[in-house]
Amino acid sequence: MAKPIAPTPILYGKDANEFLDMTNKPPTEDEKKFIKEVKETFKDWSPLVEE
Repeated sequence: MAKPIAPTPILYGKDANEFLDMTNKPPTEDEKKFIKEVKETFKDWSPLVEE
């Protein structure tokens, strides 16, 4: 039987600010290339991968 999923921790202070900065930053060219490669690898494998 599967274990229950724990609640997501709440971030405060410096950790919260760093997380927000990270999520608001646009992806780098390397990150875009990696995402494109992953999508290409799995597009035939899963109909859930968007173009």
